[in-house]
Amino acid sequence: RGPLSTAWTAVDLAVACVLLVLGPFTVPDDFRVGTWVGFQPGYALGVLLTASALRSHVLWLGAMTAVVASASVYMADGTRTHPSTVLGNLLTYIALGIVGRLLVGYNLRLAQDADHARALAAELGRREEEHRARVAIHNGAAVMRLLTDDDVDDSLRERLRQQALVESRRMRAYLQGPTPGATPAQGEVALAG
Repeated sequence: RGPLSTAWTAVDLAVACVLLVLGPFTVPDDFRVGTWVGFQPGYALGVLLTASALRSHVLWLGAMTAVVASASVYMADGTRTHPSTVLGNLLTYIALGIVGRLLVGYNLRLAQDADHARALAAELGRREEEHRARVAIHNGAAVMRLLTDDDVDDSLRERLRQQALVESRRMRAYLQGPTPGATPAQGEVALAG
């Protein structure tokens, strides 16, 4: 569900470096460079890529340095016979470690952008809900004010009473929340948009 903690990464790194340093005692010289007989370099590369998720740049750089130094010890005998292969292998650790670190940083920025977008969507939703509440209150208040106006003739007053009933239902529905399958009331007139 997430990257290893710093402590577990350090333990993993220590095991990989110890295996690389002890590798010359278990893997013959001819099989340490250019073959897949020894598992130590592959395991160390995996640990280095896991260490790319470390938050601290200093710890990550220390992990890369430790793996490259241990790999140098592991392949030391191959420098006489295959110097370009040893150099290529060491540069592979460095290059893949940097690429892993860049990918982790990119994913972290994507996650931060997603968190920001989620927060913005929540804020916009809150504002929309606030707007809906204002509209509902405005419409009800406007109908009540018009109903109390003495200059309104009786034919308009009857329509205002009907609208007041509609606005009352709308306010009740708004306060109760959405009802599954509910349909809008007949004859509703929008007073504000």
